[in-house]
Amino acid sequence: MDADRSRIQRLKEKVLTPGELYMIIGMLTALRVSHDSADKRLASQVDTYPLNQGQISVFTEELLKLSLEQPRITAWDVYNVATEIYKPGKTDFPAMIPQNGAMADFLLSYNQN
Repeated sequence: MDADRSRIQRLKEKVLTPGELYMIIGMLTALRVSHDSADKRLASQVDTYPLNQGQISVFTEELLKLSLEQPRITAWDVYNVATEIYKPGKTDFPAMIPQNGAMADFLLSYNQN
């Protein structure tokens, strides 16, 4: 539990620039494209993508709206935008937990840099 709290705190402390937000959207798109590629060299690099293409569109729109409402966006805010997508009726039930885990891993690894 302490490790989880520490991870959450790191995400809350990481303030993202607009450029970083766009880079995250691009990286999520690249993960999705790689995963779905017919080229096994690309597909084998991504086990589970955090968001599918339709979800990336919703995610991007919600991030853009959030940036109009608040001047400071953290990695935790980005994670919360994604978790709103991981709800029954918005995401296929079998994909909810793996995608959520993939998003957390993605943001935590991005936050290491």
